[in-house]
Amino acid sequence: MISFADNSVENDLKRLWRECFGADDKYLNMYFGTRYRHENTLVYLVNQRAAAMLTMLPICLAANNKEYSARYIFAVATLSEYRGRGLSTQLLKFADDYMSSNNIAAAVLAPANASLFGFYRQRGYSTLFNIKQVTVNCSEINCGCCDDILAGDISAQQYAKLRDASFADASIYAKWDVQQLEYIKTELELFGGGFFSFKKGAYIACAALENNNETVKIKEIITDGKITVEEILACICKMFAPQKLVVNMRQSSGTIFSSEILPYAMIKWYNNIELPTVENGENKPYISLVSD
Repeated sequence: MISFADNSVENDLKRLWRECFGADDKYLNMYFGTRYRHENTLVYLVNQRAAAMLTMLPICLAANNKEYSARYIFAVATLSEYRGRGLSTQLLKFADDYMSSNNIAAAVLAPANASLFGFYRQRGYSTLFNIKQVTVNCSEINCGCCDDILAGDISAQQYAKLRDASFADASIYAKWDVQQLEYIKTELELFGGGFFSFKKGAYIACAALENNNETVKIKEIITDGKITVEEILACICKMFAPQKLVVNMRQSSGTIFSSEILPYAMIKWYNNIELPTVENGENKPYISLVSD
């Protein structure tokens, strides 16, 4: 049986998080204390215990000066003893029916690995969002180029304002509200990172990142070009002294470093809505700060 979660299954959900995603108590306390909501969580019950789960986070798709209600699908998981029975597929179908009947425009998700794109394609999703990814050693970066830049923290509210202004020109912009960005910031801080600003005179850029000591993963960069990507990366190398940076950027972002365009996230439309997208140029659909 599939239903929305309630208090009776929270321990089951934590078991799913531990077994399927390797979550520790620190992460679980943060997630269940900030982002988790019963009304966003579906469970597949076997003998009144949650054997599988699926989460639908509210997100907005901005396009053509309008905003459309959508859901971001993540934390789709099944306990090992119940795998191979189609529980995730049934949860996805239940989510489809729920969103279709509640005037939700679309569901979006980011597959955890390349093989899962095919799994979700068979279930009606199509790849819409791509990213530009750069992997660079800090030894290749001229850290002296950022000597006149002041790095510091930035609030989720300030970050949201800069983010919305920077990406509003995308043909479809997946927009997180301030509450969701507060959670994302807290999650990144749990992994040694956060939201950071970079100021040079009257100009400001920012980035969202997590720090794994030897590698810093930069999940998003926001800049109008007055502060270059290279200057931001130099600041981050000076701040954290990692060996390597892995950088996700908007496809149209310029950089002197070698990069590749990768499929990133998929979409499924409901209620006869399918927004037009730009296949060429700088205004391609944009999504970031997602969990797979």
